[in-house]
Amino acid sequence: MTQLKTSGLFEIVGPEKKALQKWNIETEMKRARKEERIVVAKRMKKKGYDTATIKELTRLSVTAIGKL
Repeated sequence: MTQLKTSGLFEIVGPEKKALQKWNIETEMKRARKEERIVVAKRMKKKGYDTATIKELTRLSVTAIGKL
């Protein structure tokens, strides 16, 4: 037990584990949705859509669109 405490390695159990799993899933879903919006924005940019329209439809920032 002492080794475990000093190593910093531990296992989360109980309700905290479920909360962490839920947070991980939500975070991953947000990341996936943003990636999909980026893919759509790239397609729109390729087809000649203006930045304002891409921003309106994808909800990406002007900065993010400019980096595509």
